[in-house]
Parts: sequence; structure tokens; C-alpha cells
Amino acid sequence: MTRFLLLTVESAQPSGDQVRLLPRIPISDLIARGGGQLQTPMPGSPLELRLPSGETASARVAAFGVESWQREDGTLYTTSDPSSPELTLTLDGASIPGDIPPGTEIWLPARE
Repeated sequence: MTRFLLLTVESAQPSGDQVRLLPRIPISDLIARGGGQLQTPMPGSPLELRLPSGETASARVAAFGVESWQREDGTLYTTSDPSSPELTLTLDGASIPGDIPPGTEIWLPARE
């Protein structure tokens, strides 16, 4: 898999020991960037952060998927359109070197 840009951060929202990043990423974008194949990081996968200052840092994926929840009646709800799902990237807060300002690029490193 080749290295590619996952997203450019618009906002970072701490939640417990994790940090949820926005914007969400449409699955169709990931397929296009992955040469026709869905390329996604898994929990624990390393990521490269390129901060607007020019510095680089590393972080690890806590979760990467569709945000959803289940109501008491068993119905599942999602924050994205089910016909065009979007994935939310959440980082392991312990792996983050500090604040993640808007404009930070999140890169998925190349894997063999």
C-alpha cells in the first residue's frame, strides 16, 4: 500500500483518553486514494501528523469507522448517510504529542 493523506484536520475533540478528528472521510474517497481498493488504518496503526508549523509527529489509531449508536428498541443510527458512509478517525490520546491544530495533515504511512 502506498502512503497517502487521510485528512486535513478541521477540528480535534478530546473525549476521555482519545481525540476524535473532523472532518469525517467518505469511504468513496478512501477507495479512490487507494487505487480502487479500500485502504483503512486499524486500531493501533501508526499515523504521521504534519503540523501547520512544519513539524512532524506520530500518533496511533484508536478507532476508525462509522459513528453509530443503538436505541433501546434496537434500531441503529449513524451520523452519516448509509448510502454514502463516512468514517471518523479517533486517535489514541496517549500517543499524541500535544494539541492537534486545524490544518494538521494526517498521513497513513506506506506498508509493504
